[in-house]
Amino acid sequence: MWFKSVKLYLYFEEAVALFLNVMLLVDLVRMLIPESLNVVILFMQALLYGIGFGYMVLLVYWKRSINRYLLLFIMSSGMVCLGSLILEPKIIQFYPYFIFSFFLRYIPSIYYMLELRNFEKLFEAMKKYICIWLLYAIIGIWYVPLHTPNGYSMTFGYNLFFALGFLFVYLYKEKKIHYLVCEIIILGAVVLRGSRGIILCFGVFAVLSLMVEILKKLTIQRSFALLLSSLAVLIAVFNINYILKLASIILPNSRTLMLLSDNLTFDSGRSSIQDIFNYEISKNIFAVRGIFSDRIFFTEKQTGVAYSITNYPHSFICEVFFQYGLLIATVFLLFLLYGTMKSMKIVRIQSMEIIAIFYMLLSIGVIQLFFSNSYLISYTFFMYIGIMIRVITTGRNYNDKSITPD
Repeated sequence: MWFKSVKLYLYFEEAVALFLNVMLLVDLVRMLIPESLNVVILFMQALLYGIGFGYMVLLVYWKRSINRYLLLFIMSSGMVCLGSLILEPKIIQFYPYFIFSFFLRYIPSIYYMLELRNFEKLFEAMKKYICIWLLYAIIGIWYVPLHTPNGYSMTFGYNLFFALGFLFVYLYKEKKIHYLVCEIIILGAVVLRGSRGIILCFGVFAVLSLMVEILKKLTIQRSFALLLSSLAVLIAVFNINYILKLASIILPNSRTLMLLSDNLTFDSGRSSIQDIFNYEISKNIFAVRGIFSDRIFFTEKQTGVAYSITNYPHSFICEVFFQYGLLIATVFLLFLLYGTMKSMKIVRIQSMEIIAIFYMLLSIGVIQLFFSNSYLISYTFFMYIGIMIRVITTGRNYNDKSITPD
C-alpha cells in the first residue's frame, strides 16, 4: 500500500503544474476552435479539473487519511453554505456553479498547497508549458480585439499571471536570454490586451519576492544595489504620470496604458458600486446575510436584470462585511492578516522557489481581491489559504523534499 502511494506521489508536482495551467489551456483551445464547438470547452474544463480531483482522491485513498486542515475547511464550508441558504434562499441558484467549483477547484487548490513539498520539481514541471504560454500570448494579441468590444480581456491577462511569475524566477536564477525574451513577449501581450490589475499583481509579486531574496543574502554590494533600486522606484513613482503617458504614446492601442495614464486608482466606476454596498452595510453593521447575498442585493436593488454571480462589490473587505457582518468579518480578516504576517516571517528564510510561490499566490489570490474579482469564484484565494496554513504549521522545516507527505 505504501509503495503504491509513493508511486502516485512521483507525479504530484506534474499534477500541480497542470492544475495551475488549466484555465490557460482551456482558453487557448477556445481561441482555436469555432464558437459553435463551445461545448467542447466546457467538457475540456470539466475533464482537466476532474483529473486533478481524481488524482487527489487517489492520494487520499492510498494514504488512508485526509489532512485535518482540509477536513476542517470542508466541514466549515458546508456549515457556511447551509447557514447562508437559510438566511437567503434565493442564493440557491448560484450553488450548482459553486458546488462544481468547490469540489473540482477549491478543495484541490487547498490540498495541493497543503501537501506540496518539492518546489524545485514544480518549477521544472512548469518549464514544459513555456511554449504553450508563448503561443497563448501571441494568439491572444490577435484574438482578443476581434472578439471583445473594448479590445482587452481580463481573463486573458490573469491566465498569464503564473507564466509571468515563473519566467521571472527562471530569469532571476538562470539568467538566460530566452527567458528574458519570453518574459518580454508575454508581458507585452498582457499590457496590450490584458487589464491593469494583472500588472499590479505581477509588480507586487516581483518586488516582494525579489526584496526578500536580496535581503536574505545582504552584503555591502547588495545593500548599495537595493538603495539604487529603491531610489529608482521613488523617482518612477513621482514621475509615473509622465512615464505612463509616454508609454501610451509608444503603444497607442494599449487600453491598460491608456487607463493607467488617466486613472491610477483602478476605479473604473467600481467606487460607486462599493458606495451602494457600504450604505447598506451601515444600516446594520452586524447583519449576517450569507455568501452570494451581495449578488442578490445588487441585482434586485440596482440592475433589475437576471441574477449574476459576477455582481459583487469588487472589494474584498466590502464583500466579507456585507456577507458576514462586523463580528464574523473582523475575525475572518484578522485570521487572514495574522496568517499572512506569520507566513512572511517563515518564508523569508526559505528557498527562492518557496518565496516565489508564496508571493505569487499572495498577489493573485489576495491582493487582487481588493480591486477585482471575488474570493467565492477565485481558486487562487484558496490556494493561498492552503500554502499559508502549510507554511505556518510546518515552520522552518518547510523545504522538506520527502516524496510522501506527513
